[in-house]
Amino acid sequence: NGFLIHLLPHGHQTLAAHLIGLIGAGLLIALASLWPNLAQEPRTSRAAALLGIYGFCAGWFVNFVAAITGHFGLFPISTSLTPGKGLGDLIISIGLISVALTLLLLSVLIVRGLLRARS
Repeated sequence: NGFLIHLLPHGHQTLAAHLIGLIGAGLLIALASLWPNLAQEPRTSRAAALLGIYGFCAGWFVNFVAAITGHFGLFPISTSLTPGKGLGDLIISIGLISVALTLLLLSVLIVRGLLRARS
């Protein structure tokens, strides 16, 4: 979506989505290189991998949808407007909160796997 920054009405939010996508992709690559060093059961490893994919991809997607629609939810990054109260803002807010909780849980699973591998 980097090519769309100047074409969409909310350029700052489009840029934020672009940067979130780039950073998320880099972190997914870093996690992939770290993964063999984690001491996790196969089921936990699979769940953590799915959490990582969902967290980083949904983070980009929710921010990109916010740039397209102009609904910024609870966390208005690129606007001085107060948070909206419509359905679009509610959907964006739920998406952003789900991404935050997902990445928090992923972090806990990674630290747990690293600590188990160390002992």
